[in-house]
Formats: sequence, C-alpha cells, structure tokens
Amino acid sequence: MVYDKTQRLAFWRSGQPNWEKPDVDLPWVYDLCFFKGQFYSVDYQARVMLFGNEEQCSGTDKVTKKRPRLVADLMAQGLIPKHPMNMYTVPIENKLVLIERHIKRLDEDAYTYWTQTFDVFELDLDDGKAKRVENIGNRAIFVGHGSTFFVEADSDEVQLQTSNKRGCKSNCIYFTDDWYETYFGHKKGGGGDMGIYSLTKKKVIDTFYQGPSQFDFVNPPIWVELPRKP
Repeated sequence: MVYDKTQRLAFWRSGQPNWEKPDVDLPWVYDLCFFKGQFYSVDYQARVMLFGNEEQCSGTDKVTKKRPRLVADLMAQGLIPKHPMNMYTVPIENKLVLIERHIKRLDEDAYTYWTQTFDVFELDLDDGKAKRVENIGNRAIFVGHGSTFFVEADSDEVQLQTSNKRGCKSNCIYFTDDWYETYFGHKKGGGGDMGIYSLTKKKVIDTFYQGPSQFDFVNPPIWVELPRKP
C-alpha cells in the first residue's frame, strides 16, 4: 500500500497482526504492483525498486523484512530528462510496463491544468534496461488514484461505435485526476482532469468532465476494477 501525504510504502500479508515497512525509508512512491512473486515500485526519481523477502533474527525469532533493491533508473538511462509529474507501473502478461504522465499547467499557480501526453516504457528485469513502446495492442490501461490495471479492449472500433455495446478503446490510456498537490493546495480542489489518451494518435481523444471542480478531498475520482477470473 502507498499511504500518507509523503507517499510511503507498507506491506501486509494475510495472518500478520501488523503492517510491515521496508528497512529503508523511501518517500514519494508513485505506484506499486505485484509481479512474478515480487513487489515493484516506481518513485518521483523514476527509479524502479524491487522488494524481496529477507529473514532477520530478532532474539530467538526470525522476522521477514522487505529489503529494497534498485532494478532500473530511467533518468540515468536518459529516457526521462527530469523528475516526472507522475508514473505508474502495471504487469501486462510477462512484461512490466511503466507509464509517465505529462501535465500542462495553464496558469502560474498550477490550479488549472490538463494531461497532455503519456510515455510508455517496457522494462527488461534481467538487465534493468527500459525501452519506449508506442503500442500496447488490443488493451486499455487505467491510471489514477488506486491500482493501475489493464483490460482487453474491443478490437472492432466500427462495430463499437455503431452498436449499443459499451467497451474500451484499444491502445489507449484511461486517466483520472490524481494531482494531489492541487487537491491540498487549492480551495476548489482538482478532479476535472479525466479522459482517454490514444497512443496511436498521440493525443487526448475524449474527456469525461468539463466544468467546475467536483473534487471531494476525502474521495478523489478512482476507477473500479472488476475481479479477474482465476
């Protein structure tokens, strides 16, 4: 779980009495996912960390701790030139995908802003190298507050537009407003920056809300993810 205004990490396993924190304090974590039996996070410096289990002795008892290890540094690789505004991580089949979000400020106070573009990277966990990708196939990725996830999209766009069927557009990123700095720093809050970004067209192709902010400081807009079938 990512918690607190400083976006720190805590882990919990069924049956444990308490939450467990990593041995190293790592603030400003943007996103966290579970992939191939391990936890992976991405932070404000575009670093990807792996959290493996390590047993330590505490008196006569053995205690399992989450020991972080650096897997990749996208800034050092030159893929991200400066501190990202926000990043997400999501497993897609056997690949770990990272997403960077670019926000454009429309005024000096940053209270008016819109998502402009997204960059998508595929990470090789063996050597820590990432590469930019422009196609996620017949899928749609959902980002914002909460877990990042993907769904299989509708392959027939024409049929989707001419029928009553409701579905997702392929090779697109669906996003909600998650810029917390505005939520806490402005009396009107945020919440209006929601829409669909097309990786094919490289632009936002639809917006979900236009008008005065409807943001709730307690409950920001989130996606509801349906449980996956086993």
